[in-house]
Amino acid sequence: MAPKQADPGRDGTLLSPGNDDGRRGAGWVVVLCAALTSQTSGAWAEENPGRSLMGTPGYTDMPSAFMPPRDTLGLNLSTRGTSRQASIDFQITDRLSGAFRYGYLEGQSAGLTANYDRSFDLRYQVLREGRQMPAVTLGLTDFLGTGILSSEYVVASKHLGDRFTVSGGIGWGRLGTYNGFTNPLSVFSSGLKTRKATADSSADAGATGGQVELDRLFSGDAALFAGFDWRATDRLTLSAEYSSDAYVLEQSRTGYRQKTPINFSAKYRLRNGDQIGLHSFYGTHVALSYSHALAPGRPRLTSGRDTAPTPIQPRQAVDLAAWRGAVTADARAADAVGAATDLRAALQGQGLAAQALVVEGHTATVTVENLAWGASAQAIGRTARILANHLPPEIETLRIRLAKSGVEISEVTLQRADLELYEHQIGGAQAMASRSIIAEPGRALPTLPGVYPKARFGLSPYLAPSYFDPDKPVRLDLGLQASADYALAPGLTLSSQLRKRVVGNRGPTRFDAVSALPHVRTDSGLFDQCADPEISHLTAEYMFRPGHNLFGRVTAGYLERMYGGLSAELLWKPSDSRLALGAELNYARKRDYNTLLGYDDYDVMTGHASAYYDFGNGFVSRIDAGRYLAGDWGGTFTLERRFNNGFRIGAFVTLTDVSAKDFGEGSFDKGIILRIPLDWASGMPSRNAGNITLRPVQRDGGARLEVRHRLYDQITDEQALALNRRWGRFWR
Repeated sequence: MAPKQADPGRDGTLLSPGNDDGRRGAGWVVVLCAALTSQTSGAWAEENPGRSLMGTPGYTDMPSAFMPPRDTLGLNLSTRGTSRQASIDFQITDRLSGAFRYGYLEGQSAGLTANYDRSFDLRYQVLREGRQMPAVTLGLTDFLGTGILSSEYVVASKHLGDRFTVSGGIGWGRLGTYNGFTNPLSVFSSGLKTRKATADSSADAGATGGQVELDRLFSGDAALFAGFDWRATDRLTLSAEYSSDAYVLEQSRTGYRQKTPINFSAKYRLRNGDQIGLHSFYGTHVALSYSHALAPGRPRLTSGRDTAPTPIQPRQAVDLAAWRGAVTADARAADAVGAATDLRAALQGQGLAAQALVVEGHTATVTVENLAWGASAQAIGRTARILANHLPPEIETLRIRLAKSGVEISEVTLQRADLELYEHQIGGAQAMASRSIIAEPGRALPTLPGVYPKARFGLSPYLAPSYFDPDKPVRLDLGLQASADYALAPGLTLSSQLRKRVVGNRGPTRFDAVSALPHVRTDSGLFDQCADPEISHLTAEYMFRPGHNLFGRVTAGYLERMYGGLSAELLWKPSDSRLALGAELNYARKRDYNTLLGYDDYDVMTGHASAYYDFGNGFVSRIDAGRYLAGDWGGTFTLERRFNNGFRIGAFVTLTDVSAKDFGEGSFDKGIILRIPLDWASGMPSRNAGNITLRPVQRDGGARLEVRHRLYDQITDEQALALNRRWGRFWR
C-alpha cells in the first residue's frame, strides 16, 4: 500500500557518472564492466531465445517469432568475413521490441568499397504461443536507416516438446530475394508488386537516409523461409535454416557466392547466460556471434553492500541531558545546539546532509539532502531511525523534508510509535507506507548554523567517446577533470569543471563542414581539437520555489562546452501528479573554440514548452515544443522505461521545419538513451549513474542547448510517485 497523499557532428555522447556533471569520471567504466559481466538467473536465461547474426531472436540469418522476457536488454556482436555488426535491442513490452544496429558492411554502398550502416528494427508478436497455436510475429528490419538491410516479415514459431522448435515465414525486401514470387498482398494493391529501390542501391548515393518510406513496406517479391532448432544439451543448441535472402548486394559488389540457401548454426550458452555462436552460411562462409542479455529491472547482485542501518533504541535510553537537563533557558538553548550538532553528525554518517531542524511541541521537522541512497525512501527510513534515537521521548511526530540543492521538495510525516512497532515485523514497510503521509512542504525552515556556505571539490579521470564517424567509427579522448561547487545559500550554487586531455583522437571530421544551417553542432570537432584545456561549464545557478507545486531555475555563465548565456526554467509538478508542465527560455551565444573564455559571433534565443506524463509501469513520456539552436522550430518526443532501481532505457525523435535535404545525412535527429545506476552495477550505495546518449547522426537541425540540472529529473525522485514505487527499501 502506498503512503497516503495530502492535498555531421556524428556524436554519440557518453557522460560519466557524477552529480549529473561527470564528477566521478571513472565510474562509468565500473558501470559498463559490471553490466557486461552480470550474471543472470538460470530460469531467466532459459527463457531467452537464441539470437541470429542480426542480433534478434532467430537462427543464422532468419528470424523466429519468439520474444525474450519483458525488459530484456540485449547486446550483440557478429562478424562474417570482413563485415561486422553490433546491435542493442530492448524488449519494450511482452510483445514489442526494438533494436538499433551499427555495422561495417563490405561493398554495400553504391560507388564505395565499404559502408558503415546504421539501422533500426521493430518486432511485434501478434499471437502468443499456445498449446496448439504457434507464436506469430511481424517484423520490420532497417525500417529507419539507409535501407541496405531493409526487409519485412511475418513468422510463426512453435515449440515441439522441450528440445525442438520450428519456424516458418514469409519475407519481403532482402528476405524476398531468393526463390521469390509475386507479392500475395498485390491482390489488395497493384502498387505492391514492385519495390521502390533505396537511394543507396540506386545511382543516387547522396540521399540523406533515415526516413520511414511507407510505400516500400511489404512491397515487391516475397519469399518463404524456415528454421529449426534442436537443443542437444542444456547449453548447446544446433540450428538449420532455409534462407530467403539471396545476398544480392554482396554478390554484385563483393564477389560473394551463394552455393546454397541452407545455413547451419551451433550456439552455446555460457553460465552467465551469454550466447556464443558459430554459423555456416552461403555454403562458403563462416561467421561468429556473441550475445549478452541483462535484466535492467533485476538486481545484478543478490544483495547490496549497504552498511547496516542504526536500530531504534528504547526511548528511555535516549540521552535527555542535551534537551532537558539544563536549568536556565540559556543553558537549554546551548545544549539544544549541541544536540542538533550530534544529530547532524549522525545523519552525515549515513550519507544524509541535515539542513534544518525545528522542534515544536510533540513534533520535530528536519530537512535533509540525500547524498548516498539511490532510493530516497531508504533515505527517509534511515533519517527516521536517527531522529528516533536522538530526540526527546515526548516527540511523537516526525516530519522529514527531502531537499535538492538546498530546496525543499516534499515532506513525509511519520509517527515515532509506528517506527518502534513495525521495525522488526514482517510487512513492516507496507505498514509504514499505509500510515505515512507525503505532502508538499510548508514554508521553508530556517537553515541550521554552519550549513552554508559549503564547498565540494573533485578530481577524476574522464573518457569522452564519439561514435559513428565513417572514417573512425569510435573516437576517444582520455584525460583528467577537476570540478568545484560552492553553495552560497539554499538553491544558490557556483559550479565549474575544467578538463585536460591527456591522449585521444577526437576532432573534426570531413563531414562536419557540409551543412546548410548555422553550425550549431557540426563544429563540435573543432572544440574537441582546439579547446584543450576546456572549461566544460562555469555557472551560477539558482533553484527556488516560486509557489505551490512550482519549481524554478536560473542558470548563467558558460552553460556547456559550446555555449554560454542565460537559461531560465519554470516547472509545475505536484508531488502525487503523473503530469508535469514546464517552460524554458534561453539566450545562448556560441563560445570560441580557440580560447577558454571568448565568444564567437553567433547567438540565438531558444526555448521550449514541455509536458511530461508518467503512465505507470515505468513508462514516462516527454514532449518538448519550441525553437532550437539553429533557429528551427519543432518538437521532440521522448519515451523512457524507468525501472525502480534507477535504470533507464529510452528513445527520442526530433522533427523541425528543417527539410531532410537541409538537415543532411539522417534526415532528422533521433537517438537512444541509457542510464545505468552505479549502485545497480557495484552494489555500493550511490546516486551516481552512467548516462549514455547514442545519436546515429547529429547534425545542426533539432539541436538543443545542453543545460545542466533541468528541473524534472532533479525533483521527481524526491516526490510521492518515486517514493511510493521504492518504499520497500524503507527499512534497508
